[in-house]
Amino acid sequence: MDHKFTEAKNTRYGRSHYSNPCFFLRDNHWKQGVVHLAELSKVALVDLRGVTAKNVGITYELDFLVDRYNLQHALFLFDDTTDVQCVHDALQTSWACMLPDSPNRLNPPACLNFYRFHHSPEKEMVVLLQWLCELSEDPIAVGSVETAVYQ
Repeated sequence: MDHKFTEAKNTRYGRSHYSNPCFFLRDNHWKQGVVHLAELSKVALVDLRGVTAKNVGITYELDFLVDRYNLQHALFLFDDTTDVQCVHDALQTSWACMLPDSPNRLNPPACLNFYRFHHSPEKEMVVLLQWLCELSEDPIAVGSVETAVYQ
């Protein structure tokens, strides 16, 4: 599997267009896929829609991101189906158990970036894409993005 990620990272089509690979990861490879995709990514979009106390299938990803990914370059997407208290508790737990060499311990973000999706993709997609582009460089405040601090 390692060669597929390396190949995707270095593949160019035409003069300047990089491929947009899709990865379908089976149960025995998805954790390795999270690690590789985080290494390749300048920004992480974490989809928290539908996360509830009964369906907290995002804890591995949250733990990994807190431990190994600069959260200044992460955007957490949520909507009305997200149990915000459940997400808050999971993030608090991840933060409390953060590895000593985490980039977030060495250089903690001032806040975490949350975007509330209101189910109108035609209006929100441009703002969401703009925010992701901005996070890939230096994060700045955008009016429609909600922020919260977890320390």
